[in-house]
Amino acid sequence: MDAAEELYKWFKLSDDLSLTALREKISQLSTGDVTQETYKQHPFLHQLCLKKKNVTLKMVKLILDSFPSVASWETDIFHTYHRYGDIKTVSYALHCACFNKHCPDSVIELLLKEYPPAVEHLSKVKGEFLMDLVYVHVSRDCLFITTCHEHLR
Repeated sequence: MDAAEELYKWFKLSDDLSLTALREKISQLSTGDVTQETYKQHPFLHQLCLKKKNVTLKMVKLILDSFPSVASWETDIFHTYHRYGDIKTVSYALHCACFNKHCPDSVIELLLKEYPPAVEHLSKVKGEFLMDLVYVHVSRDCLFITTCHEHLR
């Protein structure tokens, strides 16, 4: 099992996440073998951002320090446009963080800073560009509009 798969499964299955446990987990992994292709199948930052509890800015910073490119990597395992059938579209970690009402604003701000194009993401489905601006996340003085798709409403 590579590092991406191991972190993805750990985030998905564990309800007992902590910064200390994450540091220990990352220290046991070969971080160099995480590629954009392996991440697409096991998007661990996306999965962390979807956790209903224990997501912290420090945890996300540790992930970004250990895997600097993952905020800009997309996956297609979370979003499907139902009105077009079973067609997969892509999402970034920012979309998952915005969807999760338990995710701190500071995490959303960091992910936006790390990869601003995620907020402007357009999905091309059946030759047509679509942007569903269905989720608005309001922070102290910022308004974030992200592309979360129908089934996430």
